[in-house]
Amino acid sequence: MKRVDRLLVERGVVASRSRGQQAIRDRCVKVDGVTIDRVSTLVSPTAELSVDPKANPYVSRAGGKLRAALDAFPVSVEGRRCVDLGASTGGFTDCLLQAGAASVVSVDVGTAQMHATIGANPAVTVVEGMHIAEANVPRLGGPFDLVVADLSFISMTRAAAHIARFVAANGDVIVLVKPQFEVGRGGLDKRGVVRDEKRRLVAVELARDALGKAGLCHKGEIPSPVRGASGNQEVLVWLNKDVSGV
Repeated sequence: MKRVDRLLVERGVVASRSRGQQAIRDRCVKVDGVTIDRVSTLVSPTAELSVDPKANPYVSRAGGKLRAALDAFPVSVEGRRCVDLGASTGGFTDCLLQAGAASVVSVDVGTAQMHATIGANPAVTVVEGMHIAEANVPRLGGPFDLVVADLSFISMTRAAAHIARFVAANGDVIVLVKPQFEVGRGGLDKRGVVRDEKRRLVAVELARDALGKAGLCHKGEIPSPVRGASGNQEVLVWLNKDVSGV
């Protein structure tokens, strides 16, 4: 018997274990015609494997979140200079590349997280071990035409002003607002999920207000069709640094 995530790679069904595991969690993998949802499932080496063609085509679930925003908002990526704040494994960066970005600077406070295939892309500059509050934006090549942000363990009320520094005049911003990092521990259940809908809405409103005070104009928002790993309902917010009235 073999772990199904390993067998998917050995058979060439998926490019990497991480992609296989993602497809399994999204219930897009069938073994002998039966859908599975545990990455550690043991299966016969001769089992029939299939992956739903609708499975997330990005290196992480985050890519599907950003794709939803690009489908919902009239924001062009083609040929633009972009920065991905909180890049992690590169889901947002992958989405930007597939949408035609000219270049992407991928910034994260962590290290050794970026998916190898994304980090090796010549259009990508990976900047690790850097907190956005400490970033020298001009040295990174900014400000940028398009800023995307998927930040964890920091409230948007603290991050908004730092995000705004990366945005060029009339540039666009797409931010993933995560209520679980806005409400404090008292607003979370044992799984880290915001169950109180009123608290969740207030958290999103406070994040929106903080972004506005940072000089970013709210243009639209949608609930993320892909929930957070623990099940939190997150929100994708589109903003613009409109300087036409300045």
